[in-house]
Amino acid sequence: MTSTGPLAGITVLDLTTSLSGPLASGILADLGASVVKVERPAAPDRARTVGTRVGDISAMFHMANRGKRSIALDLQDPTDREVAVRLARTVDVVVENFRPGVTERLGMDYPTLSALNDGLVYVSINGFGSTGPYSRRPAFDSLLQAYGGIAALQGRAAADGTPELINHAVVDKVAGLIGAQGALAALLARERGAGGQHIDVSMLEVAAWFVYLDAAGSSTLLDAPRDLGDDATTGKRIAVQFSDGWGMLSLGHDASFAATCGVFQVDLPLTDLTTTAERDAHPEEYEAVLDVIRRKAERMTRADAGGQLLAAGAMFAEVLDPAEIPGNEQVVARDFFVESQHPVAGRIREPRLPGAFSKTPTAPPRPSPSLGEHTRAVKSEVQVESAHA
Repeated sequence: MTSTGPLAGITVLDLTTSLSGPLASGILADLGASVVKVERPAAPDRARTVGTRVGDISAMFHMANRGKRSIALDLQDPTDREVAVRLARTVDVVVENFRPGVTERLGMDYPTLSALNDGLVYVSINGFGSTGPYSRRPAFDSLLQAYGGIAALQGRAAADGTPELINHAVVDKVAGLIGAQGALAALLARERGAGGQHIDVSMLEVAAWFVYLDAAGSSTLLDAPRDLGDDATTGKRIAVQFSDGWGMLSLGHDASFAATCGVFQVDLPLTDLTTTAERDAHPEEYEAVLDVIRRKAERMTRADAGGQLLAAGAMFAEVLDPAEIPGNEQVVARDFFVESQHPVAGRIREPRLPGAFSKTPTAPPRPSPSLGEHTRAVKSEVQVESAHA
């Protein structure tokens, strides 16, 4: 499989399942790396059977595994494990997301493989990291949202503070991004003479870092005044229902609030609400203004109101369902979605990897593999390389 893109020539051995690990190696594949995915014949990647699927290709599996080759190996079988070890001898990167301790039992851990391949970049992604009292605990995205502060943060919007989950696997996905970033940084360090290394990604740490970026102010600046609050970015935004759909208004900036009031012809109360400080000081009057906006919006189309709001300088966006995104004019103008014919799943419409490279452009997304689709070819390559070693 010929690769193009900034990582053309880089080889990856993928020992992952579900979403976080496959996404990390999948990003490398999208960037042009040659990725061989190892799957156990009797227990393939569980993502194959999650959600919408055709045959053994689910939408989630495809998005995280497109462009890879699949080899069916049982790493508990000595013969199969030897094939995986031979692959590890020759690749640039190994990515795994087993629970800590499993790779040691299989003889596929970093110390073992790096002794055979001293330039190896080895990425581990798991719930709590490879050390510490929680390291052997099972971990799912929902549990990491709880431990990492996300569920509590989402619950602040509820009157009783009931914790809420973000309704998709946000920690898995951010962990995959961090894993890919770690691999790329380690490859650069290797080019500069550092040799190979192990990157240990804890999903708990990923979640906590993600929250602390903008929603844990008083836990970050310990000497800051207590009355300033924690949340830097989530205030003063409201969802508005129009006659034909939903929109989102961001009213944290005074100019956006004034422009919105002008479009909806809101008569402000005697109290001056033109500044954020005044709106914070008079929450009941501010809420009364929002009620007027919501009532008037119900009698307007989203396109008409949106055009006026944007022209006036308000911060406005349409609320799009995921199914609507491919048809959005901005997305269409940038050719972000690509359509293709998958040999198993049929027609596929998918987003390319975000980011366009001016000198090393990436190829369009390639098909995801069926279980063991490339076993014979990959084994043949390993035998040839072993004979020449």
